[in-house]
Amino acid sequence: MDTLADIAIGTATAVFIAAGVAYLGITAPLWGTALLASSISYGVAKYYEDDIGKLKDSIISGF
Repeated sequence: MDTLADIAIGTATAVFIAAGVAYLGITAPLWGTALLASSISYGVAKYYEDDIGKLKDSIISGF
């Protein structure tokens, strides 16, 4: 009986670990893509911050 319980526990553990790895494997690229996109857009916004400020000022002064 002990061996059967050990096999069941071992199998359950292996399945749980495999499911966790698969979940991370599926979601990690999504998180990575989201982080990359947000950091790129932040970098672009920072790079063009002065131009955006000038554009805003010209739009505000235009109205």
